[in-house]
Amino acid sequence: MTLSETGLANVRRAAPFVALLVLWACAQADPAPVAPVVATVAAPSAVSEAASAQASTPAAASASAPPSASAPDAAPTVLSAWTDPGAVDALVRDCHVSLARPSEEDPGPLACKLPYDQSCAYDPCYGKEQDCRGSCERTCGSCDGACSKGCDACKKPCTDDVCRHDCASRAGACKQDCRASLDRCATGGCAKNAQACATKVADHWRARRCSCKKIRAECDDSCIDGSINDPKNAPCFARCRARFPGCDVFYCAGGNEPGGPSEPDP
Repeated sequence: MTLSETGLANVRRAAPFVALLVLWACAQADPAPVAPVVATVAAPSAVSEAASAQASTPAAASASAPPSASAPDAAPTVLSAWTDPGAVDALVRDCHVSLARPSEEDPGPLACKLPYDQSCAYDPCYGKEQDCRGSCERTCGSCDGACSKGCDACKKPCTDDVCRHDCASRAGACKQDCRASLDRCATGGCAKNAQACATKVADHWRARRCSCKKIRAECDDSCIDGSINDPKNAPCFARCRARFPGCDVFYCAGGNEPGGPSEPDP
């Protein structure tokens, strides 16, 4: 047997012992570490906060949501001119719409009516002014009617809302011009003429040396203190005018001196 053959024979005889030694060493070694499975558990305070937030979410949503009850009606739009968008929208629907207020004292700026003004004192100039104001209102009404008819004619060939709105805008401007003319007629015309009338009457009263104190002293108090519209007082007033020619004794029935404040009873 050669040396190599002898070594190989020794290795073969030692192999079982080497295998046993390796198995024993593996059994004594520490087992391979296993990564632990960690369950994420929230801290008590975090759980409490999350629960509180979840519970408050519906309440917050309901608080931010609009109330289920119907909201109150919006305040009506106040219109000050026929050119206001609300007035134009009304004209889109109806060229003949009336937006006047149902009040004689304050018919509003969109009416062909002037505020009603009443005076109980005798004043022919005031009566003339009211007649003039009535004429202004009638002129405004005719002007307004022409604007409405023009609006109808303008909208007749329209095929869309843009065209109809343009016609309504023109009608609104037309109607507003009528109101401006009404104001000029009443203030620049009627009021100015009434003031001129009052000045003329006062000048005439002073020129004739009229005086309610004299008239009341010499005329029958039964008519001077009575109504000028009562037929039974007519003869008394006739005698009084005869005594004071050129003086309108009706002014003295209420103690009103033309061109001045009311005169107190003597």
